[in-house]
Amino acid sequence: MNLSIGCSGEARANTGIGVVQRALYPRLERMGLTLHRSETRDLGSGFVNTPRGMIRGLTPARGSYDVYLSAVPPLPINVRTPIVSIVYDLRWRETRGAIARAYRANDLARTVARSNLLLCISERTRDDLIEEFPRATHKSIVTLLGPGLASTNNADARRREPGLALLIGGARHKRNELAVRMLAELPRSLVTRIAGIGVSQETQALAQLKFGDNACEWYQQISDEEVRELYARAEYFVLLSNDEGFGLPYIEALTHGCHVVATRQALTDDLLGDAGILLHLAEPHRMAAEFVEHSRPSIAARHARARRYDWDVFAEEVADALIRAAHSGPISRSE
Repeated sequence: MNLSIGCSGEARANTGIGVVQRALYPRLERMGLTLHRSETRDLGSGFVNTPRGMIRGLTPARGSYDVYLSAVPPLPINVRTPIVSIVYDLRWRETRGAIARAYRANDLARTVARSNLLLCISERTRDDLIEEFPRATHKSIVTLLGPGLASTNNADARRREPGLALLIGGARHKRNELAVRMLAELPRSLVTRIAGIGVSQETQALAQLKFGDNACEWYQQISDEEVRELYARAEYFVLLSNDEGFGLPYIEALTHGCHVVATRQALTDDLLGDAGILLHLAEPHRMAAEFVEHSRPSIAARHARARRYDWDVFAEEVADALIRAAHSGPISRSE
């Protein structure tokens, strides 16, 4: 496969986009594609770094290439080749201020107009994109991501600890305090211990109050292997957020055999389907009652669902899109 690709510089490793790039780029290179990366836009915040990062983001990769892969917004200016863009989510419509929303909307409008193909990471993302920009209908397709951390042996249940619930993340939108309150309403025979990675001090204090100090364990800045170990130990992974772009932890937990507990919404219906325990967002006692009544998906169903998410398949679909775009020629700037 003799194709030269210009592409976005890598974002921070702890971001969803950074995870995707670090999984995708080496696979494309192993397929024989030559990648020309632009400089990273992630220079940090501040009076100097923010504008420098914006300028870098708008500057395409140097060199000669056949097609451009835009994986990190904004879309660079003056790209003279066909373009394939990966679209993650449109959460900015609800989470950003007015100026940031206007900037994002303008950038995405340019991306839709200039791209030959738009690769959406979920059905929900594609639906949101078409709702915002109907012209994207005929050039957008869904390409599902792989898990950020795949299990090295998802059939091994020897380390599973019945009653252990795992929480991840300290941001408010993760709703981990709500998760603790809901879990505390369950019969003690179902959930007996809480483990958390990067959860807030408030979540820790509440869990210790509800379950006791000896039934809680907290982790910060741990290795990928240690995260895998916690997934392998946990019976439940609980993430009640309604504000995830894709939700890589859902898929990571599935690949490790956890029961995944989430709020019922378009994203989780799409990602998890009947392999997850999907609850309606409500008061903790109501969610706990629904949890108790919900059937437990079998391990076979969970693993079958997890197999939909494969980085090799994702890379193959991206490579196919790049080849198709390269052969179709760039879209006129006037479009």
